Amino acid sequence: MSNEQYHKAYKRQYLKLNKALSVTIPMDSYKSLERRALAWNMKPTTLFRELALSQLEGVSFIPDTIEEELKTLRFLILNIANNVNQMAHHSNMLKAMVDERGLLQELRKLEKTISDHTKKRLREQPLDH
Repeated sequence: MSNEQYHKAYKRQYLKLNKALSVTIPMDSYKSLERRALAWNMKPTTLFRELALSQLEGVSFIPDTIEEELKTLRFLILNIANNVNQMAHHSNMLKAMVDERGLLQELRKLEKTISDHTKKRLREQPLDH
């Protein structure tokens, strides 16, 4: 198969699986999209597609930068939870009283607070930032 034949076959297959859309938006909206895309290290068209698809699927779009922050925070919370669990195990061996349920409940509240804060930050951040 020649290089030209390969590219034609590839393009046919690509067009079977993908559909290009042309969308017109006001310039001020595009400028806002462009600024947000730059802040999130994305191309405006990529950000527009991700926002549209996430809305269509009914899920929140979280940029990679914020997702990485959340992963780091979850990892730290899980480490804390593991340490609390080890303390509870140790206190049970010593027959001492430690309120491990209270500690774990506080960790769950911390995780929810972080998640809620992130979602609020995403909602409140205007597109022209």
